[in-house]
Amino acid sequence: MGWIVVAVVFATALLHAGATDTGWRFAPLRATGLVATWIFRIVVAVAGVAVALIIGVAAGAFRSNM
Repeated sequence: MGWIVVAVVFATALLHAGATDTGWRFAPLRATGLVATWIFRIVVAVAGVAVALIIGVAAGAFRSNM
């Protein structure tokens, strides 16, 4: 599953590699930035879901003890 996500991120980055608002830029440098941005977004999303699950489990455990 993880490899699929990595492949999608790399494919998306390469598709948008050279296109910028001001013209074309060195594609590998732009692709690296896009990959880093998407990895950051994915990590933030996964961390948000993990925190929500932890809070839900803690709230459920706290409520059942009362």
